Amino acid sequence: MTFDFSRLTATCAVESPDKAITLPPEAYGSDDLYADEVDRIFKRGWIPLCRVEQVRTPGSYYSIDILGTPLVVTRDRHSEIRVLSRNCSHRWMEVCSGAGEANVLQCPYHLWSFGLDGHLAGAPEMKKSAAFDRNDYPLKKFRHEVWKGFVMVNFDGQAESLASQYAALDPIVDVYDLENYQTVEQTDWGVCDWDWKIMVDNFMECYHHMGPHRGSLEDQFPAALSYTGEVGDYFTTMWSGQAPGYPADPPFL
Repeated sequence: MTFDFSRLTATCAVESPDKAITLPPEAYGSDDLYADEVDRIFKRGWIPLCRVEQVRTPGSYYSIDILGTPLVVTRDRHSEIRVLSRNCSHRWMEVCSGAGEANVLQCPYHLWSFGLDGHLAGAPEMKKSAAFDRNDYPLKKFRHEVWKGFVMVNFDGQAESLASQYAALDPIVDVYDLENYQTVEQTDWGVCDWDWKIMVDNFMECYHHMGPHRGSLEDQFPAALSYTGEVGDYFTTMWSGQAPGYPADPPFL
C-alpha cells in the first residue's frame, strides 16, 4: 500500500516538541517511506561506521555494509583514515571482508590489488592492454569525518561538516571524554525485524523502563524522571534523573 505522506507531514508540523504526537503506525513498516528516508535522511547526513581504535594502526581495515553498500574503513601507510568501496573497480567482486590488517586489499577473482588508500597497486597481465591506465581504476572513495573518535560517512558528499552540525552538542558531551573511549566488545544483531525509528524512539526516552525494565533499570532510572533536554537541528538529548541512593557523575545522558 502506498504511504500517505500528507498525514506524516501533518503529524510533524507542530509548533514545539511539547505538542508533538506519535507517528502514524504505518510509518514504522512502510517500504515507500523507508526508500524516501534513505534518500532524504541517510544519504544526505552522517552515518557512524566504527571507532578510530578499530583501525588503530597502518594496514588496519574494518568492513561494514551500510544502505546496501559494502564499505571498508582503512588506515593507510601514512596513517590516514579512508572510507572506500569494497567492490573491485574491475568486475565488482568484494576485495575484503571482516576486519584485520593487510598491506593490500586483493580481489579474489582476477587478483587486482589495491593499497589501503584505494589506489590500484597491481593488475596482472593488464600491461598488455594499450588502453589500460591503472590510475583510472581506484576503489571508490566516500567522504568521511571523525567526531569524538567515531568515523562517519556522508554518501552524497554535501552534508554540513560534523564540527558545524554538532557545535552545540560538543559542550554537552565533552564531560564524557568520548575521544578516549575504547571498543572492548561488539554485538552483531544481524538483520533486525524492526524499523530504524523503533531504535531511535527506544533510546530517546526511559518511559518504557516501567515495562520491560521494571525490576532493573526502572529502579535506578525511573520512567517518571526521564525528560527531553536540548533539541538541535541534528540532535536531541534525553536525560534521566535517578532515584535516591544512585549517585552518578557525570549524569546519565
